Amino acid sequence: MLSLIRKKEFNFYDRAQNAVRSFLALNGIIQKGNDTIKAIKIAGALSYVDKNLHTQIDTIKSDADKVFKQLGDLSKEGETILTKLVNNL
Repeated sequence: MLSLIRKKEFNFYDRAQNAVRSFLALNGIIQKGNDTIKAIKIAGALSYVDKNLHTQIDTIKSDADKVFKQLGDLSKEGETILTKLVNNL
């Protein structure tokens, strides 16, 4: 009877250790899944920021081009006015 009890005890602990190993493996798989989800979210956010950054840079460049054109036009107008004033002296 004692040997049967020991055999059952050994089988129980063996199965318990297998269950623990299975839970640890499952936990590792879950962690990898969570890490993958985080990586996907980060990659998506970076892609979104990159796209919006390019759009904002294009808008800033366009606005700057308009301002430079206006400054060039104002400069030419100022030269015209200055030339007329000098010629009237």
